[in-house]
Amino acid sequence: GLTVDGNTIGNNGNDGLITSTSNNIVINNTLCTNTNQDIDMTGNDNSGTDNTCSNLVDSGTGNTVTCPTLCPFIQGLCGQSIDTDITLTSDLTCSGQNGIVIADNNTVLDCNNHFITLSSGTSLYGVYAQNANNVTIKNCNITLFDKGIYLDTSSNDTIQNNDISQCGDSGITSGIYLNLVTDSTIVSNDLYENDVGLHMVDSSSNIIQSNTVMDNNKVSTGS
Repeated sequence: GLTVDGNTIGNNGNDGLITSTSNNIVINNTLCTNTNQDIDMTGNDNSGTDNTCSNLVDSGTGNTVTCPTLCPFIQGLCGQSIDTDITLTSDLTCSGQNGIVIADNNTVLDCNNHFITLSSGTSLYGVYAQNANNVTIKNCNITLFDKGIYLDTSSNDTIQNNDISQCGDSGITSGIYLNLVTDSTIVSNDLYENDVGLHMVDSSSNIIQSNTVMDNNKVSTGS
């Protein structure tokens, strides 16, 4: 395989780096502000660390390439991961990408009443967090995603004052989707014209308070 080492790859109109072959080493690269994925891994058994990127997609097997350092957040750009508090100053219109991925504990996303909208693509999420605790998502307007806000395996989160509508494209699709979420607060959100307004799976000890859930196909509090 090849060794891809020490490159700066950014501002490309599609993916930054595509690894469609196997047994390559990807190390010490900076890949930021690419339109789709910073790293798109479709090959197998690639390895490497010490990269900087915000959007790594791995559809292969046996890959261990990582980006322990995230790119600085760029306002108006979809598909980024954040590990520090962020306040939006502009809307996000996304094509084939998630809106924002929260990648660490104790992170606040304040959309500041801006919109996160999907223009094309399926099975995508407006705001997504997995294995991140004490996350706050507030003041977001999210529309047309598969799931507006999706929390997976987390606790002590707050989802507050969001407006989520028209989310749902296939399968179980929701304005807010909680999987294995505990001890969290869902308060003062408007959920309307979604497939499922609020869907909780294997989640417990949460506070659901002062939300408006109207004109959805259904509301579910279980799997």
